Formats: sequence, C-alpha cells, structure tokens
Amino acid sequence: MKIVYTLIALCFSILLNAQKAGTLDSSFGVDGKVITTYNSGTTIPWDAVMQKDGTIVMSGEGDMQTEADTTSGLIAVRYKTDGNLDSSFGINGKIVHNFGYETSPGTAVAIQDDGKIVIAGWLVINPFDFDQNRLVITRLLADGKTDSSFGVNGDVVNYLGGWPVVTDMLIQPDGKIVIAGKLTPDFFIIRYTSEGKLDSSFGNNGYQLTHFGGISSINSIVLQPDGKILAGGNDDQVTAFARYMPDGNLDKTFGVNGTVVKSFGPSYSAINSVALNSDGSFIAAGSVGNGFNGNMLIAKFNADGSLNENFGNQGSMVFKFNSLDSKAVTTMIQKDSKIVIAGYTFKAFGPSINAFAVLRFMEDGSTDSTFGTQGVTQTDFDPDFTEVSLTGFLSKDHITCMGYSPNYNLPIGNTTLLARYNNDDVSRKQIIIQKIKHYIQTHNDAQATILNKVFVYPNPAQSILHIDGLSSSQKTKLIVVDFNGNIAISQQLSANSYSCNLNIASLHAGNYLLKIETNGEVVTKQFVKE
Repeated sequence: MKIVYTLIALCFSILLNAQKAGTLDSSFGVDGKVITTYNSGTTIPWDAVMQKDGTIVMSGEGDMQTEADTTSGLIAVRYKTDGNLDSSFGINGKIVHNFGYETSPGTAVAIQDDGKIVIAGWLVINPFDFDQNRLVITRLLADGKTDSSFGVNGDVVNYLGGWPVVTDMLIQPDGKIVIAGKLTPDFFIIRYTSEGKLDSSFGNNGYQLTHFGGISSINSIVLQPDGKILAGGNDDQVTAFARYMPDGNLDKTFGVNGTVVKSFGPSYSAINSVALNSDGSFIAAGSVGNGFNGNMLIAKFNADGSLNENFGNQGSMVFKFNSLDSKAVTTMIQKDSKIVIAGYTFKAFGPSINAFAVLRFMEDGSTDSTFGTQGVTQTDFDPDFTEVSLTGFLSKDHITCMGYSPNYNLPIGNTTLLARYNNDDVSRKQIIIQKIKHYIQTHNDAQATILNKVFVYPNPAQSILHIDGLSSSQKTKLIVVDFNGNIAISQQLSANSYSCNLNIASLHAGNYLLKIETNGEVVTKQFVKE
C-alpha cells in the first residue's frame, strides 16, 4: 500500500498548494495577463474559442498597415496555452482575411471536430447603406490557411435583404453551422450545411425570423441535447428568448408559442449570454439599466421558460459594484453546478478606468465566498489601458477572459487583452491527475518489467474494465483503490491468467487506481469510472 499512501499525500499536498480559485494564473502571460498591441492599424476582438489542445483562437476585425496600402478585414489570432502568439498560425500568429471590401468584422468563431476554424460576420458593401451588407463565413485550416473546400474558395457570402448583425454561432454534431443575431427588427437564425450551403430543411429556406414587436436581437445561442436551439437576447427595453425545434420552427412548448419576454426593471434590460443545465433549465446573464447606471443581471429559468423562483430573489438578482456602470457579458455553468459570470465595470470618469470582472455563484444564486474576494475578482490592466471592454470568455482548465482597450492615450491601434484565472472546479483536478499520471509512469518504469506492457481499457469505463498483458505464470492480485485510500475491489486471479474482465459496475463515478501485483512486482494504473 506504500504507493497508495504516497499518492494520497501527493494529492493532499497539491490541494494545499493550489492557487485559490479566482486569482490570476501566474503561468499565463505575465502574472496572468496578456497584452497584444498592434504597432499600426486597429484591431477589435469580437469572439474567442478554445481548441482541444487549449490554444485560443480570437476572431474580430482589423487591418495590417504598410507604406503602400492598408489591408483590412476579418481577422483571426491564435495564442498558445501559455499566452504567447502561435507562430505556426498565419503570419506570426495572425491572419487578415479580406473579401475585397474595407470592413468585414468576424464577430463569431467556432471550432469543428476536425480542428478547422469557422468565422462568421458581415461585410460592409456600402458604408452609406448598411442594408446592402452581406452575411459572410470563412473557414480556415488549422494553420490559418483558407479551406478551399468550403463555400466558394473558402468563403460564403449571402445577401439577406438587410443588415445581418451576427452575434453568436455554434456547430452541431452533424457538422451543420448555426448562426444567430439580428436582421432588423427581428431575431435572426440561419443554418448552413458543413459544405457552406444554406440548409433548406431549416426554417424558411435556411433561416428563420422571429418578430417580438420591437427591434430585437439574439445575443447568445446554445444547442440542447435534443437538438433544439435556445436563444437569448433583447426586444427593445426587455429581455427576450426563443427556442427553436431542430427544423428551425418555434418550439410551442416553450413560453408562449415558443418565446419569452421578461422585464427586470423599469429601465432597459438585455441578455448577453445563456448557459444550459443538464435538466434543461438555463442561466441567463446580462445587464439592467442603461447609460452610466447599469448593473449585472443574472436569472435562472426552468426548461419551459418560466423563472425558477428558488434562485436568487424569486428567479433573478441584480449585482451592483461600487462603480458607475457594470455589465455581464458571458456565463458558464461548472461541472459542480457553480455559476461563473464575466463582464466589466466602468469605475470612474476622466480618465475612465474599466476592469474585467469575474464572479462565481452557488447553484441557488448565493455568492461563492471561496472564489476571488467574497466571490468577485476585478482585474485592472496597465495605466495606458484604462477603457477596457470584455467581449469574450472561454474555459478549459482555467477561466480565461478576452477584451480590448481603445488605447486613446497611445499612438497605436486597439489592444487585445487576455486574463486567465485559477479555477478549482477543473484546474486542481487536472493538476492532480497529471501529477499522478507522471508519478505512476515514473514509478512503473523503475519498478516493473514483466508488467510494463499491461493495458487497461476502456478509460473511462462504465461497467467492465478490460486488463490485457498479464504474462506471468504466477497468480495475479488486482486491487482497486479510490482517491481517499479506500480499497473498493480486491480480486485474486488464477495462475496463467493473461487477461481479465473486471466488473466495476458497483463503483461510484470518479477516479480510481488499479494496483496489479504479480511475481513480486507491482504496477499501478489510473482509470475513470463513468
């Protein structure tokens, strides 16, 4: 049992020394922050997504200025996991994709399962007539080159009879691309095939408009496990939601004939982000109030679109900072059901000072005091970057926020800002697992010779764990230990057992260690029970 106790001590040590959730992650950039300035031109980040390997792809609009000309258009920038620009992507980590016109912001980005990058936005044809704007999509290969197999030479350009403001995008498991936003005055949602063609099986020849009565905009969409699409945004002065069937028609079981309109105060309120719970309920985050009197708004809705009155103050709460203005831009629900909200606060006039603001709440809406300072973390940047807007949010092992500063005080274009925070929901667990895997690998290499070709699969496993490669003529003992050091299973195999199907159906979901003893040698494997 020595190896088990050593591992438990290792886990305990890691937990004691792990950085507190909500503090800046010092392994990212400089003390948790990344500031990317552009010596010429203007760059505005609109959206960001994290790839499977933890790299970050940002989309937006910008230009690259030379002595002869200015090339502007849709941009993409990729950062490595440590916050440095990824030089293997485009030119020194950046690309500008020009459609032949001056302005084309890439306002939404998503990653396909094969690693290809899809960016959507709009194209300004005539700056004096925005109704001539086009919806545009481009697809990039993993290295930033245009994917010529998509649309026409990598691009899709569609005229929809008005100005399509793109705010969010998702990629379905079947590869279809769903884009949402505003086509004045309506909620706007459109779907394309994986090849870049309008999906005629969705809505009205590929897209659906939903009219609420005022000027409406979808600001966030999520895909439910049943294929329905939940959308949140605003209709004039109030929050608005719609849920669509997989064919693009409104889901009549949601709200009133597929839509929900809810006011959260006497003044303006809007939803900027929605996040889905496993039971179909959802969290909506945004702002209430306008001008310099805005505050963060967080609400919880049941699956049918009604407010969940067990959350906050009868379903919602308004979070006020000691500042002039604040806004919740995005949200996520952790695996432990805690709710993370990210946005920004406007703290003062002349010169203005804005800060990133990240908050964490418990499932019932109460503040999580274990995060940051009593549930809140505010991040200022250098004095030159006083006006900060948070525009994106992503999470893998940490919480990462993205935004920009207009740089009014400097003779250069906009600056992209990133901040990464420690997160105990995922990062500590991943640190522990990675340390244990390294420990096991190191000790297995040193201790075992006969057993160093043992294979354990599948991993994760549900009911049966297959063990192959037991090559000894001696009896083999299998011991399954949980991470608290308790023996969950102990089984003696007969001599000449070369494989075994170990029944683990009775184990609770979680991480376990499998200790295999044969002929005086010991090897330990880690596995996950689903």
